[in-house]
Amino acid sequence: MDYGYKLSSVDGKVVSDRDYVVCIDVEERASFVILNLTDIQLASSDVRDATEDYTFAMASMERLASAVKPDLITVTGDQCYGDRLAFFAVCDKIESFGIPWAPIIGNHDCEQRDITLEDQYAAYKAYPHCLFKDGPVLAHVRERNAKALGHYVVNLVRVSDSGFNVVRSLIFMNAGSWQSYDGDEYKGRKRYGKTDYQSLNSSQISWYADMVRSVQGSPSGLYLHMAPFVFIEAAGEAFNVSSDVFDYEAFVKETSAISYQESFGTACWKPGYEDSYGVVHEAFCGAPYDEGLFSVVKELGGTDYIITAHDHVNNFNIRYQGVNLIYAMKTGKSCYADPEMMGATVVTIASDGSASFENILDL
Repeated sequence: MDYGYKLSSVDGKVVSDRDYVVCIDVEERASFVILNLTDIQLASSDVRDATEDYTFAMASMERLASAVKPDLITVTGDQCYGDRLAFFAVCDKIESFGIPWAPIIGNHDCEQRDITLEDQYAAYKAYPHCLFKDGPVLAHVRERNAKALGHYVVNLVRVSDSGFNVVRSLIFMNAGSWQSYDGDEYKGRKRYGKTDYQSLNSSQISWYADMVRSVQGSPSGLYLHMAPFVFIEAAGEAFNVSSDVFDYEAFVKETSAISYQESFGTACWKPGYEDSYGVVHEAFCGAPYDEGLFSVVKELGGTDYIITAHDHVNNFNIRYQGVNLIYAMKTGKSCYADPEMMGATVVTIASDGSASFENILDL
């Protein structure tokens, strides 16, 4: 199935023929600033009891939004544990900033303790500033066999008297939660680790490809909750350690000796990766086999950064084969966190569509 879309100008606004594509006019701004929050991961008990995790997370989001003054907030999953009170506490706080925001679903959001994914999808769409769209049904999550919705696109466009152009396309996908792996189905592909987190499937990757083709010639960024397999390969290539990345216990033992601040030096990076920064302080918890996403990214071109989250004390930006692979910085201290590595990741889009990145600490 072809999920591609077409854009047109109607009464001075850019619109799509697909309901899962949103356009934001960046006008004549010199830059467009995106604040990425992630893994806020509150429980309803945190809200009821006003725990330190809750009060810190609420204050942290307020401080970050005030300091960055973003044009868009992206939220890369695990807002809660699928419980209603926490879900609405996080969403109400982000909505209160009065600017557009675009969330994706994390594996803990899929737990559906007392709010189903269907109710979460409906709630997102009811917030006036939330850009969330259902998109096509491309996958299901194990919990209740619920539809894995939330595949949508936010295009940053510039409109002029002569027409319009897409400055940058932002692609959001639901990476799901868990799945069972039959090794026979992945013959010839090396497995990483022991966890069974969900991989993007062929339908999702085909949808992604159609989204990139729809704005051919314009750069794009991809937002996921869990890291695709290429993040493992890139870390193995980039970090200046002796262990093989697939020997994950030994590899993490070596990389854990590198502090976040030390990572801004060059000693911990192999030649060609000296402009990288960040750390791997835990084993990767994402797709254990190569799901084939990065080969499509390379084939199509266009996507020059991928942002992911989920692993709270992994945080890096490695430029690998022309693509910035970014582990976003965790927001708040809930669940588990590095007390010297909490805050948000900021993406700044220049007028020509190029992207730059930085982390903002909020400790």
